Amino acid sequence: MRNALILAGNSNPALASRVAAALGVPLGRMFCGRFADGEVNLEIQESVKGKEVFIIQSTSKPVNEAVMELCLIISAARRSNAAYVTAIIPYYGYARQDRIMKPGVPISAAEVAKIISAMCPDRVVCLDLHCGQIQGFFPLNIIVDNLGTIHVGLKFFVDLALREPVIVSPDGGGVFRAQKFMELYKQQRGTDDVSFALMNKVRKVANEIEDIQLIGYVKNKSCVIVDDMIDTAGTLCEAVNCLIANGARVVYAFAAHGLFNGKALERIRNSPLTAVVVTDSIAHSAETKNAEPNADELQNLHKTEAAELQGSPLLLATLKEFVDDSFAIVTCSLGSDLFVPILSIVDRSKLQLDCSVLLSHRMSTGKTLLAKAVARETSATFLRIVGSELINKYHGEGCRLVRELFKVAKQLSPSIIFIDEIDAVGTRRYDTSCRGELAVQRIMLELLNQLDGFDNKSSVKIIMATNKIQSLDPALIRSGRIDRKVELPPPDEKAKKKIFEIHTRRMTLHDDVDFTEFINDKTNLSGADIKAICTEAGLLALRDLSVRVSLANFRAAKEKVLYRLKGKTVQSLYA
Repeated sequence: MRNALILAGNSNPALASRVAAALGVPLGRMFCGRFADGEVNLEIQESVKGKEVFIIQSTSKPVNEAVMELCLIISAARRSNAAYVTAIIPYYGYARQDRIMKPGVPISAAEVAKIISAMCPDRVVCLDLHCGQIQGFFPLNIIVDNLGTIHVGLKFFVDLALREPVIVSPDGGGVFRAQKFMELYKQQRGTDDVSFALMNKVRKVANEIEDIQLIGYVKNKSCVIVDDMIDTAGTLCEAVNCLIANGARVVYAFAAHGLFNGKALERIRNSPLTAVVVTDSIAHSAETKNAEPNADELQNLHKTEAAELQGSPLLLATLKEFVDDSFAIVTCSLGSDLFVPILSIVDRSKLQLDCSVLLSHRMSTGKTLLAKAVARETSATFLRIVGSELINKYHGEGCRLVRELFKVAKQLSPSIIFIDEIDAVGTRRYDTSCRGELAVQRIMLELLNQLDGFDNKSSVKIIMATNKIQSLDPALIRSGRIDRKVELPPPDEKAKKKIFEIHTRRMTLHDDVDFTEFINDKTNLSGADIKAICTEAGLLALRDLSVRVSLANFRAAKEKVLYRLKGKTVQSLYA
């Protein structure tokens, strides 16, 4: 694939990057933004003439914009004399209306296929189409492949070594998919001890069912529901409740596409589901993944639960605690060291407030989550980027990214720019002839130039984070550029207690469990350390076939998670 190029729209750039890295194929430079009236503004910024172009774009939410981006990228590649254009659509939107079920409805899947076909791609590749007949909606001159994702989920469930597994099809339309999953599961597991069950659903409207019937035996068995997508999770959770009511021991779910619209996550959390496994055909939010967002992901974080922080009429002076979507807690007793201004009052007071903050300390003290909390409490637009992502192999691209970042921040103001791991581009300068080092220094100079362009009244605030403040260039951290330096301490006793409570709230604890010894331990446990201890303790209990986690499990987990120091020599690390 020496003459190949991968292009990505805005729906799932992270997936495109991973595919490009796995294949060793360059990810093409392309701008895909919006004009002032909302039209797609697209430009392929390098030559595709004579190349085999692969366009990766899921037509996921917002579906209409994703479809339009896909069509325009195909058109731009065609008009730029690409030799061969393949449209890779991991998730094909508008797939559910694939036939006329009642008068007055369109066959949306067919109409969208016509729109994409009009752009003249040579090939279309999809993953687990909602209905295989969608392949026939494309003209004969376009090759259409429908690839399965079953093997992705198989590895996860084979490794689980489930007892008496039952593969469940949630409806009649998914029987073939579930049976294929069962056959491959038997082969990889090397046993015939796998059974099948079918659920018959009577729907009132889409995503809502009137009645559900189970065909098969699931009592005291481990059930795996296999489906093509999870939308609002309403029907999924009804199916789970039905299986549990019929005596299922545990219930898992596997789906190719996780849309998670509406109250899907809330329903899943409140259901008896043990785990939900989906592919990355759709870019998932931080809440969905129980992880932080991608470095270039833009989040609008709305003001929530700010009442406890309204003590001062002028400033939100203290962030006492912030619980993120994965139930990890960050505590910060900074007093008046961190200021989050209420802009209207500040304007009247004529105060000159800080424009930039540097957060520093060792890893896992919550610098990133604290920055997100600040954005949440001010209803500001939160733009996060990792310092290493500013470094680009193309000359001048890193500097351009810095300029674009600050430009977007101004357009979306009030906003907060959070640059994580600033030490990647902000280290001390020294004389060098290395082109790579010189490129990094130019990026830092551009960053300094942008920082000088902001004053204290700006509605754009900058937060930076580092684990190595001593390595930063003095020109970067001087007053006027970085107005305030805040060192985040590890959690205190009260915070440790709260973190343990949060991470064990869903566990069944033995009567002997008392976290006092862990809380009073002088080891500087971070929130991430405590989460790892709780997780490991739960796994140790499972290995002993115990449903309750004991104090001995927590003690053993601490020994496994934390490395022990004897003198200055690391004795064991995650042994």
